[in-house]
Amino acid sequence: MRPIGALELGISQSARQSMWPVFQAYKSGESKDHVFVQPLVRCKVKYRDWFKSGAMRLPVFEEFIV
Repeated sequence: MRPIGALELGISQSARQSMWPVFQAYKSGESKDHVFVQPLVRCKVKYRDWFKSGAMRLPVFEEFIV
């Protein structure tokens, strides 16, 4: 398994607040700008295309899959 992008756009404040305890439980690391979560949290993401490197182009959060 490998990262395919950073999701920054589209997450509402209410979605962040409701998922914060889950993120804390599955947090695997943290840097100054990012929080890394174990790949157990699933979400639906809309994206435009793929970069040649294999990363998503312009990913936008749509909803969490619970």
